[in-house]
Amino acid sequence: PALAGSIVLNEIHYAPRDKTVPEEFVELFNNGPDTVDLTGWYFSDGISFSFPNNTVMAPGEYLVVAQDPQTLASLYPGIRAVGPFSDRLSNDGERIVLRNKDGGREDEVGYQRGFPWPTVGGAAGYSIELIHPDLDNDLGGSWRASNPSGVSDSSTLVGSGQSWKYTKGTAEASTPASAWRAIGFNETGWSAGNTPIGYGESFIATPLPDMQG
Repeated sequence: PALAGSIVLNEIHYAPRDKTVPEEFVELFNNGPDTVDLTGWYFSDGISFSFPNNTVMAPGEYLVVAQDPQTLASLYPGIRAVGPFSDRLSNDGERIVLRNKDGGREDEVGYQRGFPWPTVGGAAGYSIELIHPDLDNDLGGSWRASNPSGVSDSSTLVGSGQSWKYTKGTAEASTPASAWRAIGFNETGWSAGNTPIGYGESFIATPLPDMQG
């Protein structure tokens, strides 16, 4: 049996670059330790689609629910896609609800257009993508702009697990306040810790419990 909440709405592509190409999609991710049978599961809000018999997701597996699976397969060879779904994803934001075969809510996301949600659309045709599957995906800050068009315009600044210098925001980080942003700033006296740094999540490497509140 599936663990509660193991299937996560992980990526939403609602504003394609070319509005004449049916390439909208919703991506699912199995964030649990068990294989999940999606037979009879369905979307009740946002899009209309019911999963056919024998649709299963292994742990760590992705599955795309596509506006047009053939179109998506031609754009991204090797992708695992089901569909097509009915309706279209709203460019102004809406709520997407995934339900199991008994009608229970498995996951839902009420995305919006603009802050605090990532700004996407336009010529780039980006989707929005969950930063980490353990995050609350109903919060805009848990998402970032992805790159479904395959354009290599991003790079890793600091990889996961690497060491950061940081100072807690209980006072200005420097005098003047903008000095710490300069490349040559000397951060002697700052704390050091491996990323991710924060609080309230199981994957945090350097916990800062006094951040909460």
